[in-house]
Amino acid sequence: MIFQREEGYFLGSMYFSYLLGAILLGASYLLAIWLLPEWNGYLLFGLILIPYFLLTPVLYRYARTIWIYFERWGCPGDASASAYEKMRAREFAERINRPQ
Repeated sequence: MIFQREEGYFLGSMYFSYLLGAILLGASYLLAIWLLPEWNGYLLFGLILIPYFLLTPVLYRYARTIWIYFERWGCPGDASASAYEKMRAREFAERINRPQ
């Protein structure tokens, strides 16, 4: 599969990134409140944001992967592929089928 798509293709993965981030932050906050009930909630949330910001690039990679699966589930063929992707697929097939 060619992972380089047209510009703006991964814009939809921002929704999945937001969802993953909200789940991660919410679960972390609830766990922190449960483990440290005497601490201030704002302080806990601020401390949770530090590792969250460090994990944001990793989260976005997973969101992109989920977006590819979601998009391919909705349209499994090459009907939604861009002209660039179709051209690259033809070049790849020609390179594979070229006699050595």
